[in-house]
Amino acid sequence: MNPVRKTFAQLWLLFEPILFGLIGVEIDITVIEIQTIGLGIAVLTIGLVFRIAASILAVSWAGLTWKEKFFVALAWLPKATVQAALGSIALDTARDRDAGETAEELGLKVLTIAVLVIIITAPIGAIAISLSAPRLLTDDATYKENNVPDKEDVDLLVQPTVDIGITNL
Repeated sequence: MNPVRKTFAQLWLLFEPILFGLIGVEIDITVIEIQTIGLGIAVLTIGLVFRIAASILAVSWAGLTWKEKFFVALAWLPKATVQAALGSIALDTARDRDAGETAEELGLKVLTIAVLVIIITAPIGAIAISLSAPRLLTDDATYKENNVPDKEDVDLLVQPTVDIGITNL
């Protein structure tokens, strides 16, 4: 196994809980506005519809069956790491530049929606992947013979994550 890949996988085990923990500390659920949640869910729904369409379009010329294309779209539903990493930038920037109370409130709304996206899409994506894989994907023995992963690669893929308490697929 590539030593850089192995090192990054081990570092991620340490830093992933820290990343999600720090994001969670910033959110105070007692001050979240219902309107922010509603608009966040609406934007998320519209975005996911376009994401599913774009996912299917992106793999349209890859020689996949319709079932496999749909599975790819489902597998690309979960959001977490990027949202956690980038969700707080607007709030941090507003605070660092002393941009005022309005900018800070908008930054907090961006962070709240980012966390909302994580809370909604991570479990839905994990459930969709788990339930649809046996129905949409077939066991291809020829592929298995030619693409057997190293034991170390498999061990890295099945380490538990903090996102939603399941293993990486």
